[in-house]
Amino acid sequence: MCYVDLNPVRSRLAESLEDSEFTGAYDRIMARKAAERAKALESAAVPISVQQLAGEKQDIERVLDRGKLLCSLDEGRRPFAYYGTMDYLRLLDATGRALRLDKPGRIGDEVRPLLESLDLDADEWLETVSKYGKRFGLVAGTVEHMREAAERLGQRWLKGCRSAAVAFRRPPTSVPA
Repeated sequence: MCYVDLNPVRSRLAESLEDSEFTGAYDRIMARKAAERAKALESAAVPISVQQLAGEKQDIERVLDRGKLLCSLDEGRRPFAYYGTMDYLRLLDATGRALRLDKPGRIGDEVRPLLESLDLDADEWLETVSKYGKRFGLVAGTVEHMREAAERLGQRWLKGCRSAAVAFRRPPTSVPA
């Protein structure tokens, strides 16, 4: 998902995630802003005419409805179930900044713990995102998940198992005391 959400930034069609109009990240950002604007309008913190209010509420509802079409990041077995949309957007922003062509890429310390808590190799993250198409085919994830997907598809293997072993850390095995 990160790879797709970052396509416009990587290809320099957009300066930032907020400019990446046709991505899920853009819709998530706009839905969040619309929800904040709706709260401000409800609290009457913003002076506005009745006609403007009706038009703005309609615009807000349209943005919020579009946001509802996105898959939830923070429920079920999804990686961000314990974090949420803002952490995902923070990770995307840091990754997009690190992937800029005019700077040497490095993931900052502010998102490194997030990557590591998701069992992702923080040092390998930029390579994984920037070379996703070369490293993976239909599926990306842990080696175990890729093997399960291959089995469901009736295949013995899927492109990317070696890359998965590098990018997605294995949980530490317990050592007898």
